Amino acid sequence: AEVRVRAGGREFVRLIAPADSYLCSSEPVAHFGLGSAAAVEWVRVTWPDATGVRTETFPGGPADRALTLTRGEGKAP
Repeated sequence: AEVRVRAGGREFVRLIAPADSYLCSSEPVAHFGLGSAAAVEWVRVTWPDATGVRTETFPGGPADRALTLTRGEGKAP
């Protein structure tokens, strides 16, 4: 998945690939260092699957917190 965050007038991007190698896995977490930004405007996730890709936008909020995003609960951009 591709995760984009808009904060402080900038966009930040992270790629999540928990199954990128044979017989191993990585934690599906995207950590963003937002500098002096106090809030996030939005979070946009592009989810890949067998039928193509689906992009969803989730609302922002204050910085310095953890979010759990679930496919199907965001809005189309």
